Amino acid sequence: MRREQMLEVLRARPFRPFRMHVSDGKAYDIRHPEIVMVARTYALVGLLEPEKDLPAIEKHSMVDLLHITRLEGIDAPASA
Repeated sequence: MRREQMLEVLRARPFRPFRMHVSDGKAYDIRHPEIVMVARTYALVGLLEPEKDLPAIEKHSMVDLLHITRLEGIDAPASA
């Protein structure tokens, strides 16, 4: 995936949550655009703490943009 494509998806308004599929079979649910930082050749994906109301990053994963195979829309989280 090209850097510009990823930035376009993250900057879309309204933001639409998506699942990022990677060539090694992993998938990352991106429910907040703030948890992804895009560099020139990779994306730094924050892994959220479970059961938190606000995005709070517990760990992160570096994903090479060339290894992103597809993005798939997912339902937005239920609001309180």
